[in-house]
Amino acid sequence: MNNCKISFLAFFLIVGIIGCKSSKKKNGTNPTVHATDKSEQAFLKPFIGKKSFKMSPETFSENIIINKSENYERMGLSIWLNPSSFKSWEECLKKNKGKKLFLLSPGDYRNWGNFKPTFSGNKDQPIILSRENVKNKTHPYKLKGSNNEVVLKAIKLSNTSYWIFNGLSIKGNDTPYKHKGIKYIGGSSNSFVESHHNVFNRCYVENVVTPGAIKIYNSSFNTIQNSVFSQEKLIPSDITAFLLIAEEGISTRGNKILNNEIINWNDGIHTLRQILPGLKKQRTGDFPATIIENNDIYITPLLHRKKGTEMLACAENAIDLKVGTYSSKKEDVFIVKNNRMWGFRYSDKSCGPSGSSGEAMVIHRVAANILLEGNIIFDCPQGIAIRSGNPADKDSGRKMEKITLKNNIIFDINKTDNDKFSGTGLYISAPTKIENNIFGKCETPFYIALSSDKSTFNNNLFYDAKNITWLSYNGNKKTRLRENIFVNIKKVDQELIYKTGRHTQDLNFVVKQWSGKKSKTLKVKLP
Repeated sequence: MNNCKISFLAFFLIVGIIGCKSSKKKNGTNPTVHATDKSEQAFLKPFIGKKSFKMSPETFSENIIINKSENYERMGLSIWLNPSSFKSWEECLKKNKGKKLFLLSPGDYRNWGNFKPTFSGNKDQPIILSRENVKNKTHPYKLKGSNNEVVLKAIKLSNTSYWIFNGLSIKGNDTPYKHKGIKYIGGSSNSFVESHHNVFNRCYVENVVTPGAIKIYNSSFNTIQNSVFSQEKLIPSDITAFLLIAEEGISTRGNKILNNEIINWNDGIHTLRQILPGLKKQRTGDFPATIIENNDIYITPLLHRKKGTEMLACAENAIDLKVGTYSSKKEDVFIVKNNRMWGFRYSDKSCGPSGSSGEAMVIHRVAANILLEGNIIFDCPQGIAIRSGNPADKDSGRKMEKITLKNNIIFDINKTDNDKFSGTGLYISAPTKIENNIFGKCETPFYIALSSDKSTFNNNLFYDAKNITWLSYNGNKKTRLRENIFVNIKKVDQELIYKTGRHTQDLNFVVKQWSGKKSKTLKVKLP
């Protein structure tokens, strides 16, 4: 498998930190940075030198899929299918219940209806539904519109486990949706309902018009990886690519969203908290040990809308976490790691969204025990917003806590006229630990609300910004800043400055890992 490499080429930091000593070797090589204390060493370590982000180590191995397939063929447990083999999936599955490998020749299987299996595999013998050449590494996204696609309507799992779906294109084309009297046609959700240990690998899903291109409902230990989810046309709605739901008293545990490209959705990934009259069980469960890693989540000009002098969007956020996990155990932490997010704007409610300030990430409601690490956010009006105090949760007994930002990079966060907090790299009104992050070219790198409880800023770099302001800083002595570096800030409260650094280099990395890799340069270099 090709690794998606994100390289920090010769990245960085800091020659001439106050309190550091630089020297030049006699042979004329570059100056050497001598860190004088552990805090500076701790800051430099995650960024300095050449570094690559690879496929998530949590990725389900495609070699397992290949090896299992070959074993099933030797054992006579496989069947080859083409669009004329059966009239429906119900007929096909009923006549082949003992099979472990279903190999699909290229063609359109949408007339067979939704794929709804009534039986499960097991840990040692998962059942595989795959395009006929399991070893083929060509991504289905690259095959769209060709005669080589294997096209399904939708996958609907209910009380079924240990299935592997590989190399499929999912393009429902008969589900209606109306917005302001205009009818749109697309696909329905691919759903995992009380279904566990399933793998969705190297697939392509487009143009879904019901909530959740992938909907995980009371289901655990599922892996969705190496796939592309794209709205190829404007569908004015608040549809989410990944919708995670857990009912009251249920923990939806250990789901993994890895190495995907998520394009032009209202929300990329959303953990739902929903309290409504009439529901038999409220949707207030949690999501321990969830991992969201190495995904590209973005919107393109297809969803941008010019209104006056401002550019708005028919979208909200890349990631919207209303819930993390109620567990405080280390092994249950909700992890968002090594993702790239960009392109979001303040929402234009006339084309679908319920409303957003265009943050790449929003963490709110009762989200807790969350680690944000190694993410890159750029080209948005806000970076990350961590907001407490929703009135709907006043009597829930839950609170936002144990949220950590570590080794993230937030750049090019631009001021607009739509929201007073636009241009803010990080907004917090809940206790948060912020350490070893880089905030560059933000109008305001961070904004700490008066209501914020104790937070800490340790070993962060803030550079090239117009101002650093802190709402009621003198009245909020619970938050502490230690060993941070401030560079080229036009307006800053002097009491917040601890160190000053200079001489950085530009940051180069790769985006769009499946649709077509592109190099991206973020201008970090300072004079």
